[in-house]
Amino acid sequence: MKKLSVFLAIILLVGILFVSGCNSTASTETSTERLIDSQPFFPVDIDPSRAAYLDWIKDFEELTDGRYNVEQTWGGVLGTLETNYDTVLSGRSDFGMFIPKDSDRSFPMSEVVTLPFGFSPADIRTEAWLEVFRKGYFEEEYSDVKVILMAAGTCTDDLLTVSPVNTMADLKGMKIAVSGGVSQQEIIKAMGATPVFATPMDVSTMLERGIVDGLFMSSYGLYMNQYAEYVKYFYPQVRFTSIVEAWVLNKDAYNRMPEDVKAIVDDMSVMKTDKYSMNLARIEAQELDAVLDKFLSTTGTEIYWGEEDVTELSEICSLQFERWISDKTAMGYPAKEVVDEYYNNLKELGVENPSIGYTP
Repeated sequence: MKKLSVFLAIILLVGILFVSGCNSTASTETSTERLIDSQPFFPVDIDPSRAAYLDWIKDFEELTDGRYNVEQTWGGVLGTLETNYDTVLSGRSDFGMFIPKDSDRSFPMSEVVTLPFGFSPADIRTEAWLEVFRKGYFEEEYSDVKVILMAAGTCTDDLLTVSPVNTMADLKGMKIAVSGGVSQQEIIKAMGATPVFATPMDVSTMLERGIVDGLFMSSYGLYMNQYAEYVKYFYPQVRFTSIVEAWVLNKDAYNRMPEDVKAIVDDMSVMKTDKYSMNLARIEAQELDAVLDKFLSTTGTEIYWGEEDVTELSEICSLQFERWISDKTAMGYPAKEVVDEYYNNLKELGVENPSIGYTP
């Protein structure tokens, strides 16, 4: 009887271990891996352009049959606009959006889009940019991450002031807030004003306190960042493209993925599809137009400069192109090739004047 009890106990233990092992296998097969996305801006109910990221995430989660869940954090909780690239690089988040010109890190070739290319719709600029990007000019500066989504010129650098500037000479002595980007600072300086570095989120406080008299940033922030409470004047002739917006994936997180999931990410990335990048560009183009229309139909006023000022502005911008091409060429970069290709792509897409003061 004692031997029988021992035998039954062994069978019971084996059964428990077998069932436990089966459950463990099932659990592994159905488990969901969480990935973290760091967004320095606000959720979609405040900033509609964030919907482009949500679309990518939704499709990715569906294509991976629920094996992955991407959890978003907003408003710079994990990384600010300046530090978010490092947030991804360090692994504190798996995904992250950042703007190269506003980053603490240097992205020398991506600076090309901060040159004074003239205003054109964001979807056209993005299409022109992606064609250049895919030729490999930027591989070195993005080698540490996987670029998932990228849009060019989704925002603009617009001159907005508290008091009217009827001629360029009126800028003399004024302090103008600018964000990252050497070209923006140099252009404002050449026009006679003093550039004051600021993040977009700080500008309204600086305007309120009289620290600055205006800004050379995107009018996209007129209401989101409360610029419209202080600035009243907008200058259509002083409106340039300004940024590349990129959403990147940590390389280690990518390398840990099974091969079939890597293939999904590859197919959904900027190197294979325009879908998500163009979606971001279109949303932001629509939002930018709506914001500016609201401003100009309520409290804002357009001011156009005379031909003499426009000619001088063109000369100032021409020098920016020459200086940038010369500096980057000396550093070993194919600067002129990138500028010319971007310019020609814009031209082929129907932009009449792709740049201010420069022709290949």
